[in-house]
Amino acid sequence: MTSGYKSSSEILQTPFCLDSLDDIPAPSGCEGTWYRYVIRQGDNVIVGMRGGERSEVVAVVDDYVNRLNLRFAKHQAKAAR
Repeated sequence: MTSGYKSSSEILQTPFCLDSLDDIPAPSGCEGTWYRYVIRQGDNVIVGMRGGERSEVVAVVDDYVNRLNLRFAKHQAKAAR
């Protein structure tokens, strides 16, 4: 029987990706269109909110995802030395 547990090295080999982007009501005291995003890397989950046009939010969150993946690629390169 195998467990659902993944080792740190298995998790680090899984890239971050945008899992979902949903409309949500504006937070109290805010106006405009808001979105809830979920970024996932294996079992790791990052949840955030961002206001703005959908295309702007997608661009910003894609940038987050790319930077997270670059950061973890650097971590992997260091560990391989």
